[in-house]
Amino acid sequence: MSYSLSSESRYSETKCRMAHACVMRGSNIIMLGGDTESEFTWPGKHSRMELYIYNTESDKWQLLETGGCIDESIWSGGCAAAVDETLYVLCGFDSDNSERSNSVYSLDFHTMKWQHVVPTFDSEIPSRRDKFCVWTNEKRIYIFGGFGPPGKMKSKFVLLDGFSGWNNSIHVFDTESSRWSELIAQGSSPCPRAAHAGATYGKRGYVFGGRFQNTRMNDIHYLDLETETWSGCIETVGIKPEGRSWHSLACAGSSFLFLYGGFNTENHILDDAWLFNIVTCEWIQVLARPPCIATRMWHTACSSGRGEVYVFGGSSASIFGSKETLQHGRHMLIFKCDASSLLRLCIDFIVQRPFLFHQFFPALPVGLRRQIEAQLESL
Repeated sequence: MSYSLSSESRYSETKCRMAHACVMRGSNIIMLGGDTESEFTWPGKHSRMELYIYNTESDKWQLLETGGCIDESIWSGGCAAAVDETLYVLCGFDSDNSERSNSVYSLDFHTMKWQHVVPTFDSEIPSRRDKFCVWTNEKRIYIFGGFGPPGKMKSKFVLLDGFSGWNNSIHVFDTESSRWSELIAQGSSPCPRAAHAGATYGKRGYVFGGRFQNTRMNDIHYLDLETETWSGCIETVGIKPEGRSWHSLACAGSSFLFLYGGFNTENHILDDAWLFNIVTCEWIQVLARPPCIATRMWHTACSSGRGEVYVFGGSSASIFGSKETLQHGRHMLIFKCDASSLLRLCIDFIVQRPFLFHQFFPALPVGLRRQIEAQLESL
């Protein structure tokens, strides 16, 4: 069985960046943090907590005005999650203080004000870390793994250099009570790792790859977020993707996860694309060559819920190589992993031939008319 994947590329009107975070909310992608310089200064010393929104229908970027306590913070390498009407930013590297963080900040989408979330007194606060992954389930946010100094945890921690190392802890943040707890899941847990990628699919939190010591792995696991049980290393069908770190993983339509790019054991930046069938556990390499530089590491990927995956940012050259050759990704890569809906096909047809349908626009529902007009404005 063979598969193909269509793709397109759109030039970004915002600052290119890496080590940032992206969250999908409706038809918009919310992006914040990350390194924005043409020369990468380890780790991420140039990034301000600017908040951008990308409208996937109009193909427009907008810088949002925010206030509150971290409007001028510098942050990279962490994760973000949207729960109801609030955006949460967790851990990451705080360059203002030149150290990794275990703080939580929240942004109210109504007031657009940031605030520092103070955990409850009985919280089991995670160690300071970056390069971890995040899952969500209802009002709870899960973080897994990462790299940083040792801290209080029941899970495994492996020291690298006397100061920092890898862990395989799961910490859960309850957004209703502001309480952290360490989850000791049942089953066989993955080994410690960092710079791995995760994706929430239904009630499962998937994780693929990442670095542990001198190995960049290609194993895939999931945590059942209801029973709090690890799957163990999933036995897969087909040729596996090579081991990697700093890649992305996202949902891709019904029953699929989409894996893209990363950094392999030979220190090469990757541009390969894979689909993982969560029903058959089959890995399928797909062909997808956008008309731009497509090698990416430390980028982000968001699922639209319509079978599209939006990949933005990252570096197209190794961050461990020459600074002069470092090149941030300046295009939004859009991968269509599933057949477009009939509505989407009709909108695209109308947008390509507005002179035929313009007279009928006033009769359309307001939401549909705005979608079409937004796409026409972006042409």
